[in-house]
Amino acid sequence: SGSEGGFANGTAYAQYTADYALQIWQPLTAATGINLFDKPWSVGFLRFLMHFVPPGAPLHAFGDQHEVVPEQRVMKAFASRFALPEAAWYVKNLTGEEDSISTLTAPWPMPVSTVAVPKPPANSALYPSIGWVAMHNDISDRSRTSVFFKSSPYGSFNHSHGDQNSLLISSGGRPLLIEAGYMDWYGSPLWNTWYRQSKSHNAITYDGGIGQRVDGYGETLARNGKITSFAAIPGLDFAQGNATAAYGGALTQAMRQIWYLRNLDVLVVQDKLEA
Repeated sequence: SGSEGGFANGTAYAQYTADYALQIWQPLTAATGINLFDKPWSVGFLRFLMHFVPPGAPLHAFGDQHEVVPEQRVMKAFASRFALPEAAWYVKNLTGEEDSISTLTAPWPMPVSTVAVPKPPANSALYPSIGWVAMHNDISDRSRTSVFFKSSPYGSFNHSHGDQNSLLISSGGRPLLIEAGYMDWYGSPLWNTWYRQSKSHNAITYDGGIGQRVDGYGETLARNGKITSFAAIPGLDFAQGNATAAYGGALTQAMRQIWYLRNLDVLVVQDKLEA
């Protein structure tokens, strides 16, 4: 992604990336003097984790292994390496303790311990280079309502799915509008015929369940989506996605608009479709 720090392959693989960063970046910093935690993408990546895996999140979001419960200790350990008010809030509200080996290679004092006043991130955010939107009524509340919307230029490439213009909703610590299925192994029959298909997500299908094109390899990057509009004003979030290209020519328009009325905890969805 760009410097805003998004991770297109989904938050489960983002969690694994954070874990690898703890194992690799700290010895690398000691050897070279270059602190990779102090780079624009790294800071943005931390905020991405906060928005899409907030404290108490019941499941991961989008992509392979979305059905897995997040390992909050990994995100907590990663956030501990940042001297930021948002990082201090994240660490304070996540559960679990990090692996002792990564703790032994950590700087002392831990950067997050130098922050005087923790502060949660904004309730809503757009990560434009990956086409993800997060909307929370109150991200600091563990009983929050969370709305996630995706229309990604990466399409269904690699660990991503045919879920452009799809929605996820959780509230009160419970997943409500979910992604179906589970990952048995990468490239399995289940993975190809159900798990990655639009019909297992909250996305548009046609003619009895046909959805976005997820076959091929390089073609999946062209069969993509795009967030074409986003706004966050007091009490209201808005996003619009264009997933027309994801259908490989079967649809001539596939637009979705969502309005989240934060104060009322109401979501309005409008689809515009042509074929």
